[in-house]
Amino acid sequence: MRCYANETLTCVTRYTGKYMLVNGKAFQYAMYREGTGDTVYLAVHWLQASGAAAVWDVLRCRAGTEMYDFAVLEGWEDPVCVMPYLTDETGEGGLLYEVVTRDSGYGLYYNDMYHNSLPLYPKDYQTLPQMVVPEVVMAAGYGQSLRWKIIPGDDRNGWCANLELRYREPGADVWETEALFTESLHGYYRMTMGSHLLGKEVCLMLEYRTYGTDWGGYNLEDFVTLNRAVTPWQTVERDAAIPLQPDEIGVSMLLAGGRVTVQWSAVTDPLNLISGYRLERAAAGTDGVPENFVQLYNGTSVQFRDTLPGDAGNVVYRVCAVNRAGTQSPWTETGILEVAQSNLYVSCGGKWIRAAGVWIGEKRASPMARVK
Repeated sequence: MRCYANETLTCVTRYTGKYMLVNGKAFQYAMYREGTGDTVYLAVHWLQASGAAAVWDVLRCRAGTEMYDFAVLEGWEDPVCVMPYLTDETGEGGLLYEVVTRDSGYGLYYNDMYHNSLPLYPKDYQTLPQMVVPEVVMAAGYGQSLRWKIIPGDDRNGWCANLELRYREPGADVWETEALFTESLHGYYRMTMGSHLLGKEVCLMLEYRTYGTDWGGYNLEDFVTLNRAVTPWQTVERDAAIPLQPDEIGVSMLLAGGRVTVQWSAVTDPLNLISGYRLERAAAGTDGVPENFVQLYNGTSVQFRDTLPGDAGNVVYRVCAVNRAGTQSPWTETGILEVAQSNLYVSCGGKWIRAAGVWIGEKRASPMARVK
């Protein structure tokens, strides 16, 4: 049977078994109260609708001394009987509601025992419970402790009894569900969303219940209130198992055979602990396209001093971040960079060689000639 409970429409009693029969057909019911208002709704659902008469042709409901009929109500998939909210002012636990048949020829049976009517005992509460859910990180592969706060109201205790993950294609009207836990009481839950949710819209449904302080803890259906909260839909835009990449790379002057400083932006990733970076370089001649990368550096620094090959005409640098698990981010690349060629030559062993650097004292500098 569909659960209609939300943060204000509160289930106060229900039967979801299969041993309640009328005219040989099994049925279920659930009674709801809107907030702390003066109206209750009793919904009835045939377990097997095939061959079953319409509910309003078979059943009625008594509230106090008045009789009420079932009807179709907008927003409800099941027939609903709308009645006033009644309380036992005597405090003696008197019968306030009961389901009866419209014809004495229809027999009500529960656990193979005949009944003239079906008594209903909705729980009474003065304060509507509240569920406070912090923002959930919607990222595939991300493990997080989902914690919530339930303000039960009155003299009650509250727990989350069902947690359901819902996902759909962006903008779709229907969704699929995954039960994270069912019919068990939790104060928090450790969850990790799967990689199949990447690109999907995702939300969570939390069903929370309150129980009296004298509740024995045996029958989970012996609740005072049952409500449901649904988090807003969010698109899962990243796989948290893959760290974020550096935003950019900067390089100093490029000169064939010379030294170049390569710098990149540090990565701040709220979902990963970055343990280091990997820097690679590909080089080719002046007419070539750099393709074969070699690793230059693997460590925690955000810069590296490289020495270019003497025959380099074009180079590409790329860097990635690495998380604590050893997973690397996508690469951030410079694109193809043209390498300047020195116009300064030195004689070495009778041969003229293009200079890639010169020494001034103990410091190395890039060769450059100024002509006026």
